[in-house]
Amino acid sequence: SRAATSSGLESRMAVDTTFGFFAQTALGATPRGVAGVLFAMGVTSALVQGGLVRSLAGRISDLQLFVAGCALMTAGLAGLGFAASWAGVLAGGIPVAVGFALLAPTLTSLLSRAAEDVQGEAQGLNGSATALSRVISPLLFTTGLWPSFGGPGTYGAAAVLSALAGVVALLRFRSRAAA
Repeated sequence: SRAATSSGLESRMAVDTTFGFFAQTALGATPRGVAGVLFAMGVTSALVQGGLVRSLAGRISDLQLFVAGCALMTAGLAGLGFAASWAGVLAGGIPVAVGFALLAPTLTSLLSRAAEDVQGEAQGLNGSATALSRVISPLLFTTGLWPSFGGPGTYGAAAVLSALAGVVALLRFRSRAAA
């Protein structure tokens, strides 16, 4: 479950960490353009969390919402790496924003139920994993590991992390849901 937390968050942090460099290099974006895209992604996530997730709660399991969020993020990140226009950025960025909005609150819920006897410890570990992902992601995604910031290598690696989060969640929580 900690792997799902870290992988899902690190894949989202890849966008926050590298998008400005990517957009400037690939699209000639200005700081205002980058800020506009990140703002739009944030508003999209907030609207999805406040509206869609709330209306789906109880009708669709948290595990299904989490896995759907990981799938959307995986697809969006993979597409974002090949974006050559603002339309491509939106086509990749919107699924990332919606996917993150689906996975973030449902992961908290999954962890809470999976660790009924130690909820405080589980939520503390989740908070620690979140903080750690905010430290590791900039190091991972902006170092010399990639030929350029953003692009297929960076966002492809983030897509793999997002897919890994979904697989780990399925393996970890499916047996608990069936019990």
